[in-house]
Amino acid sequence: MAYAEKRGNKWRVRYVRPDGSTASQSGFDTKQAALHWGEEQEAGIRRHRWNDPRDGAALLADWVELWWAGQDLEATTEAKYRYLIDHHIVPAFGNRPVSTFTSPEEVVAWEKRTRTNGFSHRTAADARSLLGTILGDAKERGMVASNVAVKRRGRGRKRTRRTIAVRGPEKVWATSLQALLLAERSSLLSGRDDDFVMIILTAYTGMRWGEVHGLERPACRLDRIQIDWQLRELAGRLEMVPPKDDSHRPADLPPFLTALVSDQSTRTRGLRLPRADA
Repeated sequence: MAYAEKRGNKWRVRYVRPDGSTASQSGFDTKQAALHWGEEQEAGIRRHRWNDPRDGAALLADWVELWWAGQDLEATTEAKYRYLIDHHIVPAFGNRPVSTFTSPEEVVAWEKRTRTNGFSHRTAADARSLLGTILGDAKERGMVASNVAVKRRGRGRKRTRRTIAVRGPEKVWATSLQALLLAERSSLLSGRDDDFVMIILTAYTGMRWGEVHGLERPACRLDRIQIDWQLRELAGRLEMVPPKDDSHRPADLPPFLTALVSDQSTRTRGLRLPRADA
């Protein structure tokens, strides 16, 4: 019978394989989640429908859930990965044994079908990249001979690659006049001074959108802004979290922008939101 035990901040479940040996799986957030997973393995064994996750005969859907239990991801990354798994990877390959992934051509064809079915190039590429990560970990455990989802270097449209290699991807920057006109138009349409200040501040400091939205009065100094938080929305809930990649930093302000931000901060009162653990 499956039982769970605490391992640091996580839980590990132990259960008995058909040959009588004890198996374990770690990385569960709660005792109940660990027990539920272990009981599902034992139920599959009793019904003779169980595949050992260590074996390449395991279905990709089973391996994905085993792999998922060991991941420690940011909330936004977790939500993105879960979407790609549930809506793209498992529907396409979930019933396939892991050991049958031997043809890179079928993965390329799947990526192309994803694009032609109305999804963006970014979504299709992200789905393939995640499949590559999942199969890469399966390869390390000896479940599959090679990772056929990894895009080999030098593949793709040569003309596009050569053009980008020569001139690089084009970057578009707003001039100071364009930023001013955009800020004025946004403020007129919304009837709020906040929008004017927000767009000018973004243009001159390079702050991310979430960092500007999460800016609070204590972070505004005489000639700079200290960026330690950003505002994030996840599943309909707003919270303050550290900036992307923990990029805590100061942003210097020119004198005119110091006066603009200072005046705005004295005339408005913001709402303090709960902070996630740094």
